[in-house]
Amino acid sequence: MKKVLGLLLLLIAAGAIFLVITPSPIDPLAWDAPTAPTLTGVLEPNDTLMKAELVGKGKLHGPEDTAVDAQGRVYAGQADGTIVRIDSNDKVELFADTQGRPLGMDFDAQGNLIVADAYKGLLSIDPQGAIKVLTTEAEGLPFAFTDDLDIASDGTIYFSDASSRFEQPRLLARPAGSPPVGPPAELHAKLRQNPGAAQRPVFCQRRGPVGQRRLRTGKRDVSLPHHPLLAQGRQGRRARGVHRQPAGAAGQP
Repeated sequence: MKKVLGLLLLLIAAGAIFLVITPSPIDPLAWDAPTAPTLTGVLEPNDTLMKAELVGKGKLHGPEDTAVDAQGRVYAGQADGTIVRIDSNDKVELFADTQGRPLGMDFDAQGNLIVADAYKGLLSIDPQGAIKVLTTEAEGLPFAFTDDLDIASDGTIYFSDASSRFEQPRLLARPAGSPPVGPPAELHAKLRQNPGAAQRPVFCQRRGPVGQRRLRTGKRDVSLPHHPLLAQGRQGRRARGVHRQPAGAAGQP
């Protein structure tokens, strides 16, 4: 009995030593949840979504974002890396395969589907399904988790990188070790007719559960105690989780 107890204590001690000396990718940070807002006004409970029509029910696997082309067909990325197209008859067909994880997407003025892929970076897919990589980094900083995007009326693509430290497979580690993760400002390229050419950095995104963020259609407001230089975002047609940074302030704490 003593031998068994001694062996058990030895194993516990060895496990404790292993946990202490083994480096962890997580740098935990305490977070106190803010007071929940009252459910009034736009937050008042309603049954609007109960009236929604399910598109491609039972035929899609892990879609995150959607885009609609000029013919009214719906596009969605799946967990296996494929992008499917759904017509008005609810027919689902393969459009493209990024071999990654397509997340945010939108169409540009030329009819190309611009995709933020968690593994592959920022992609452009023509109407025939041919894939072109626009960029995988900005000013030497590789994207680890290209996440969402929007396209302005002048053709500028605005997109976010959810983390410069944790890739998509390590998603669960991200909330526990978020701020600080990389520099305060995530740098992104401003892409026009010369895809892949990094212009001046124009964006910073909220990093982890620090501060509060209020998103409204056409305007993005953010309150981040650690990043006071953040201002409300550019005028746009959709509320998204990326925010404009004052000119010349990129990378400042």
